[in-house]
Amino acid sequence: NIPISQYPNIPISQYPNIPISQYPNIPISQYPNIPISQYPNILTLTVMYVKTYLSTPVGWFEISGSALGVRTVHFCEKAGEATAHLPDDHPVSICRRQLEEYFAGKRQVFDLKLDWSGQPEFHRQVWAELLKIPFGKTASYSDIAERIGHPSAVRAVGLANRSNPAAIVVPCHRVIGKGGELRGYFYGLDTKMQLLRHENPVRFAEQGELF
Repeated sequence: NIPISQYPNIPISQYPNIPISQYPNIPISQYPNIPISQYPNILTLTVMYVKTYLSTPVGWFEISGSALGVRTVHFCEKAGEATAHLPDDHPVSICRRQLEEYFAGKRQVFDLKLDWSGQPEFHRQVWAELLKIPFGKTASYSDIAERIGHPSAVRAVGLANRSNPAAIVVPCHRVIGKGGELRGYFYGLDTKMQLLRHENPVRFAEQGELF
């Protein structure tokens, strides 16, 4: 008879014998580690989007998402109002920590849940291929087009890059021109070069690490 609302920080996994149907008004976002497949009787899923902010050497980031995964990682002019009391194990909190580690030189690979629901299938194919470009390496737009089986879709690959919702995490900054030149970055070529220098100072910088 104790309502679940009195335990906002306790995941449902700690109450394995209590059916989810007893909590019809509790959004799934309060249970970030429980896959939706474990709740087959939920007909309507309430998704609660949250956000946080991070200051980095290249500017401010706004990170948003839900229990389903990180939705966006965007540059912003300044920090806004972050969601209060965000659990440490929420995908958005995890993303913030991993970005801090990236800029501190302690992380090269992101291990995150990403929410691409509702996005065009072609864009999703491109973004999935971008995730395969290793830290410190680059690929050309034509490379990506060939890898996804659409060698003539170089321009469409560029548009998908520009539409990338999760900067740095989905490393569209690692895509360059076929001849090695920097081309097209939504946040500007200076920022693109800063990120490439951070990842590969020998190739892209004259004087050591940037950060």
